Amino acid sequence: MIKIQTLNKCFITLIGTFFVFTSFADGMLPEDLPQTDMVDDSVIELDIENQQIYTDPFKRGVTRSPAYATFGEESASDSSRIDDLRHLQDLRYYRVVGIVADEELQMPKILELNPDDFFGDEHQGYYVKIQSKQDLGEIRTVAKNLMVNYNDGLNRYIIIRFNEKNTLSNYDLEYGPFRTKEITVAHCHYLAALTKNKNMNCSQVHQHFVSEQEQMATQNTATVGLSQFALLDFKEKPYDFSLEKLKKMTLEVTVDQLLGPHGFVITNINDNGISVTGLSGNAMFIPVSTFPINIEGTSTASPAQPTPTGN
Repeated sequence: MIKIQTLNKCFITLIGTFFVFTSFADGMLPEDLPQTDMVDDSVIELDIENQQIYTDPFKRGVTRSPAYATFGEESASDSSRIDDLRHLQDLRYYRVVGIVADEELQMPKILELNPDDFFGDEHQGYYVKIQSKQDLGEIRTVAKNLMVNYNDGLNRYIIIRFNEKNTLSNYDLEYGPFRTKEITVAHCHYLAALTKNKNMNCSQVHQHFVSEQEQMATQNTATVGLSQFALLDFKEKPYDFSLEKLKKMTLEVTVDQLLGPHGFVITNINDNGISVTGLSGNAMFIPVSTFPINIEGTSTASPAQPTPTGN
């Protein structure tokens, strides 16, 4: 009889313990519950294994721009024509002839987008994710600091997007929109270099519907020609190019266009020059202020002759 009573007490204790645990689990706060990985259907993983960075062993470790890149549909074929002005194999071969800045350019500015801003019939674009926060005030501060400190280097919207699928970080800070995945990757590397943000994941881009608030403005344009480096290089090669004509050749370019080695995209144009970024992460700059070109090369000045004097 004593054993039966003891067993009954143990059974009641176990039931009580079970209910205590169940009650405790039901009363846990959301952030204390075990978190499962949320599936974000906007994420697009990119294959970056084929990207190559070529190094010159004679440059003491200085990384040079790749001769070509194998990445994506827009850069699937490399350029082998020496007379292709848009795809010269070294970005130092370009010089800036002129910059045309749009004074009415409205970007960048901060937009706060919620699911109610979309109706499902808009076109889709690609975006760079900069950072995620759970607090709206914190993500607003990051966005404002980004715009104040790097305004001249930005040409897209800074977007605070409410992410209803992720309870850990309700707000995403993004940069965009862009037309293709490849252009988005180039701008991601450019933005990471501009802001010195090593935590940006440029192997992922995000695709969303583009809201009516994102009115794309006209981008700045530039005119480029051949630099002294290019003219001297062509001069030394067995091609019958006219250096006078090469000196006068120009090409008009704008943001998001390919320029230089395949896989390099123009990511910004401002009064200082042209930013060009590769899909492998190389961010390079073509400045406005450079030395005047001299197609004749260096020459030795003849000594001054004495002025004849009258008798």
